[in-house]
Amino acid sequence: MIIFYMLFTWDSEFSVSIDEIDDQHQQYFKITNKLGRFLESFKKGDEVKLHLIFDELLNYAFYHLSTEENYFSDCQYSGTESHIAIHDVYRVKMRNYRQQIREIDSGFYELGVEVQNFATEWLMNHIKHTDKLYVPTLTKCLNKKTDTK
Repeated sequence: MIIFYMLFTWDSEFSVSIDEIDDQHQQYFKITNKLGRFLESFKKGDEVKLHLIFDELLNYAFYHLSTEENYFSDCQYSGTESHIAIHDVYRVKMRNYRQQIREIDSGFYELGVEVQNFATEWLMNHIKHTDKLYVPTLTKCLNKKTDTK
């Protein structure tokens, strides 16, 4: 059975114009693409490798979300509470996926594709519709910090 997944290509529409966050978004997409490419050749016996790539994605995503949340705190972003609530929904979904991957005996490929598609689509939509909201506040805050140095 072949189930299609999406590979991501970075372009400027995804930029939030904050280098650290843009770099992290790009790294996140590299990992989702790595998962997609791995699934192209997935075969029985590859389950451990799938676990490793998924854990890499999960750990990196959680690291990235914490980075954004630290910026929110440092810059007193007014949308912090609602933005973190959205992050928390993502965290719960990804933890549920991790649990599913650890517990299933078959269907690894299908679940891998589901995770890869969810992770890619989630971040694409999150950047365009949620992350873009913090750009004015964080940019102003970071420019002030740069100006005072």
